[in-house]
Amino acid sequence: MRNLFVTCLMVCFTMATYAQSAYWVMLSDKGEQATHKLNQVAENFSPQALALRKEKNISFNMADVPVESSYVHAIEESGIEVLSTSRWINAVAVHANACDLDYLESLSFVKGIRPCASFVANAYEENILDIAELSQVMGDEYGKGQTQVDMINVPAFHAKGFRGKGVRIAILDAGFPGVDSIKAFDKIRKEGRVIATYDFVENDEFVYHQSSHGTNVMSCIGTDVPGKLIGTAPDASFVLCRTEDSRSETQVEEYNFLRAVEWCDSVGVDILHASLGYTKFDDGIGSYTYQDLDGDKAIVTRAVDLAASKGILCTISAGNEGRNSWHYIAAPCDADSVLCVGSVDKYEKKSGFSSFGPTADGRIKPDVMAMGSYTAIWRPNNRQGNSSGTSFSGPLMAGFMACLMHANPDAEPMNLIQATRMSGDQAGLPDNEYGYGIPDLVKADSLMKSGSNLYEMTIAQAEKPVRGKVNKTGDAPGRPVITRRPRYTKNPVTQITKTATKIKFVPAEGQKIENISIRQKGEHIDLPKSVLKVKGSKAILKTKSMKAGRYELKIKTDKVEELIPFRL
Repeated sequence: MRNLFVTCLMVCFTMATYAQSAYWVMLSDKGEQATHKLNQVAENFSPQALALRKEKNISFNMADVPVESSYVHAIEESGIEVLSTSRWINAVAVHANACDLDYLESLSFVKGIRPCASFVANAYEENILDIAELSQVMGDEYGKGQTQVDMINVPAFHAKGFRGKGVRIAILDAGFPGVDSIKAFDKIRKEGRVIATYDFVENDEFVYHQSSHGTNVMSCIGTDVPGKLIGTAPDASFVLCRTEDSRSETQVEEYNFLRAVEWCDSVGVDILHASLGYTKFDDGIGSYTYQDLDGDKAIVTRAVDLAASKGILCTISAGNEGRNSWHYIAAPCDADSVLCVGSVDKYEKKSGFSSFGPTADGRIKPDVMAMGSYTAIWRPNNRQGNSSGTSFSGPLMAGFMACLMHANPDAEPMNLIQATRMSGDQAGLPDNEYGYGIPDLVKADSLMKSGSNLYEMTIAQAEKPVRGKVNKTGDAPGRPVITRRPRYTKNPVTQITKTATKIKFVPAEGQKIENISIRQKGEHIDLPKSVLKVKGSKAILKTKSMKAGRYELKIKTDKVEELIPFRL
């Protein structure tokens, strides 16, 4: 028996050195003083959060009571590292090995244990070369973003004065560099509309570093530079949460997400947006499966549903698994109380990468679509660009919802979501590619003011919209008239002329360059404009500073898209 005990200790020691993972320790109750703590829970909430609860007539319940401290102390005394706690799911996040798990399962107050998950960022294709000077501005006031806002009829609603003023939007992401300095957010800073920040990775209040993904996401909502780019809710206020560490894939991402959602509730937010999804664990243990996407199993799914029960409207990007083996949406988009947003291109055709529904229990997802292919954004280097992924269709809809909330301040969040669904261009014939289709902000507002029971409403519709074709009449409200659709060609027509120090790329006669980038091994290479320069209808790449090897030029004109290999 002694030898067996020594062996067990050796195994545990060995495993502790290299096999620790993050786990949720689910607790059985909130302790003997739970009722007393419920009466004091309001002390943990900001005045704004308390005001929002009062406005929405939402009372505190046991989910708002903190985790029992004696349970946390007992776990810490065993030497197991406690990462954090969650009052909503009544759990403690820990770093533990197999022997630790055996001990934890023996505790009387432990109900169960499950791994924490890692995330999948819903950005499909980022870092396309800056396009600020590569093509003529589309439209006037909204600049490069004209098509993406026209598609969901935002400008017509802005013209009525509803631009999201007073609505507090929380963004959960991987970093927000430049939000504290660049031109796109000048008005937000001047008016003090970044009202709270927190880095849940490094546990401090500074979020303006690391991944630019969050900055790009926020620019879809809050940018306000007339003639260049205006977001869907430029007058909104923001709460910024860094929950993802883009430098690594760890199993604490899910617990950071949950911590952030609970914190957002305590500081008071109206809308929560996340361009994030959760599917598999790094080590494969306890990964979510498609069958888990039933609206109840995933921790993050339960978190956003609980947020909805606290009066927070949640918008979630559907994911970019449409071409991959996973294929479907990711958690928490399977939640029944969120607006799950897929992606279309500027011709209103589903982006190939956009994830499909349904949920595992058969509910239609995504809910709606917005433009996520080549979405206009603003980057931390203070320059415009574009990027693709449901990461960007999602925040367009978060801003859409903020404007709808601005116009209907007393409305229940779920009614706003249902009005948005019913405003979709295939609301009468929803499916698991487009959901209820592309929504219309003016129509959604009309539905909210109609006094109808939106959940009993039926939409008569004979056929689904024709996607990706010319809108010859331009009679779709707020939709641009499409005169041609670019085609992707397998036989490039762009001419290449090489010298010892540069390469000149010239599209076919009459074609105008809209986007251009250089890649190597499928990865985009950031090049300054002094190295890759567009002059009129041609592009010049100075190769003196570039290493020898095989490269690709990705070029998009007003008529074709081409991927052209070349060597240096």
